[in-house]
Amino acid sequence: MEKKMFCPKCDRTQPVKTIQRQETLPVRDVKISVLSELNVCSVCKEEFATTAQEEENVRKAYDEYRKQKGLLTHSEVRDVRVQYGLSQTAFSRWLGWGDITIHRYESGSLQDAVHNEALLLLRDPRNAEKLLEMNRVNLDEASAERLERAVSARLNTEVVKLIEEDLAAIGVA
Repeated sequence: MEKKMFCPKCDRTQPVKTIQRQETLPVRDVKISVLSELNVCSVCKEEFATTAQEEENVRKAYDEYRKQKGLLTHSEVRDVRVQYGLSQTAFSRWLGWGDITIHRYESGSLQDAVHNEALLLLRDPRNAEKLLEMNRVNLDEASAERLERAVSARLNTEVVKLIEEDLAAIGVA
């Protein structure tokens, strides 16, 4: 489908065709191959991407990198935080990280392996309970109490699940 767009080589608006092409983008220590969206000027044949297309192409490369390295996606990072009922800032403080760190990860920035491992450990409410004991002083009282309730609820759910599994294993239902 042809549409009109500003061509950076022609320096004017020209008819362009949007195409998809396999590209290799560097992400940290890995070259990642993704299907990128580009535009081709119908006059000079220059290939270019809009800012939105570039951002989407990079997002695809980051997602593939996460997949290859076993990192949580930005939405999985958000899900870990949400299950404990904390704002991004309170969650970062609970973890002992900078105030903006979780915001960056939830917005698509790549977390490092150490931060990813900490987030994975928080899926287990027993680890969250230990971290709350260690870092409660980093939180305001309202956040600490909200977190305490969330951890307690998740622990209770975990205990019920374990009891149900044990009963099922011995044939009691």
